[in-house]
Amino acid sequence: MNKEKIIYKAALYCRLSSDDGNPTDSSSIETQKMMLKKYCLEHEFLIYNVYVDDGYSGLNYDRPAFNRMIDDIEKKNINMIITKDLSRLGRDYIQTGYYTDIFFRSKNIRYIAINDNVDTIHDNNDITPFKNILNDMYSRDLSKKIKSAKRERAYQGLFISSQPPYGYLQDKEDGNHLVIDEVAAKTVRLIFKLALEGNGGTRIAHELTRRKITTPAELRRSRGDTTFNRFIKEGDEEYKYRWRYATVRMILCDKVYMGDMVNRKYETINYKTKERVRVPEEDRIVVENTHQAIISRRDFKLVQKYMKSRHSKSKNKHENLFKGILFCSQCGKRLALGIKPSGNNSVRAFYKCMNHYNNPKECIRNNQVNYAFLKLYVKNYINNLFVNSDTETEFIKYCTNTIADHMDLSEHQDKKNNLERRQNLLIAITKRMYEDYAKEIIDETTYKKLISEYQQEQTKIKDKLKNYTNDSDEEKVLQSLKYIYKIISKYKKNEESSLSVEIINELIEKIVVSPVKKINKRYFNELKIILVGLNKEI
Repeated sequence: MNKEKIIYKAALYCRLSSDDGNPTDSSSIETQKMMLKKYCLEHEFLIYNVYVDDGYSGLNYDRPAFNRMIDDIEKKNINMIITKDLSRLGRDYIQTGYYTDIFFRSKNIRYIAINDNVDTIHDNNDITPFKNILNDMYSRDLSKKIKSAKRERAYQGLFISSQPPYGYLQDKEDGNHLVIDEVAAKTVRLIFKLALEGNGGTRIAHELTRRKITTPAELRRSRGDTTFNRFIKEGDEEYKYRWRYATVRMILCDKVYMGDMVNRKYETINYKTKERVRVPEEDRIVVENTHQAIISRRDFKLVQKYMKSRHSKSKNKHENLFKGILFCSQCGKRLALGIKPSGNNSVRAFYKCMNHYNNPKECIRNNQVNYAFLKLYVKNYINNLFVNSDTETEFIKYCTNTIADHMDLSEHQDKKNNLERRQNLLIAITKRMYEDYAKEIIDETTYKKLISEYQQEQTKIKDKLKNYTNDSDEEKVLQSLKYIYKIISKYKKNEESSLSVEIINELIEKIVVSPVKKINKRYFNELKIILVGLNKEI
């Protein structure tokens, strides 16, 4: 049969998305429809249907209308496809080439791209593959430009994600700015409050579920976001309040709640597949103080410190005020909370070094401290700080006389001494090498290479020593005590002097526990409390 006598039933395919740049009148969906219908009228082609994918990338072929059109091809409902140009069909030159050169031909489909003068009924389409490559290159270049523009907006601290984080809403007057969502922010504050009280992520999730607080997904779904309809579980109304550990932890770790904008959490590694990978935290773009904080910076950092010390989920509900800050004097490992049943339905709580059982050669003696004794000791220790803190002068005098030895300056001095010894050794080695070079014991190339290496090391040592020589050790202790006094004054002013996880973690860097000693027929642990701020710049 003569090809010109075939009755064509045409599929008019239109596509437009953000990867096509700024849509203009010439590329809009309505303009495409008008052009294709006019073309069919002029050439007397029957229009079977119009297929429209508005908002779908040309690099992705999983499009609803495109799939319906392919389905109609399989059903033999159509035998012709018309698009405005090749890029409307797609921008991936490999996939587009597959459809134009293989799939359409195998299904006896005539394909026409009007503006590119492509018509597969003719044999003059040699330029088509090159046009597909150009379309692909256009997408690649546009992808780079879009990524660069987003990166620049990220460095400006603008909100550029599709969904605002839980606890915030997009500002109606400025879509790149976040404002507090008081409904969700109330829950965020509760989560951090529970964390500061020493609760782990799992326990916090259980508490939120018990209180029947709506989950972030359900809150967004109830506000009309259909993306979260997949979480609906018919016959199970409790799903709305079922919090997960992962959700709680994500909230506790997000810097956005202390007023900082965090962008580039994920990055697309391939402009064709749009595959997203998680960016390491240290490589993310963080701009501070871009919006109103829900959680204070101090509380957020305290929670991070507490979470960092948690290596496993809590196995009991016993109070655990000192988790993460107790260290064994023998091996330097952290002590873990242990619970044993006692008489009258009570329990005995204690901290112990598990490394003694795992590596007895490294941690020779069994090292554990009674929880009640430790709590009383630390409480008295902190109370003494409060009692002697009427003025800064009085506080510094008290600390200088009684707890200066707990400031642990020995490690600071040891590092300084080691650097000075290495510096003197390098000077001696350099002098000896020059003598060997003068005596022609070593050649010039070797001499220059080694001298360069030693000089670089000397420069690094000098820079490190500056940190130890800018201020005397006495001055560092003084500045540290002033910082501690500020913490003490804050809690004293707010009448929050009772022992809590918050005050312990903010005031104490670590507690070093030594194995039990017998003194005057009684057994005691030697405890060394090291306060925070010794090396902190004030």
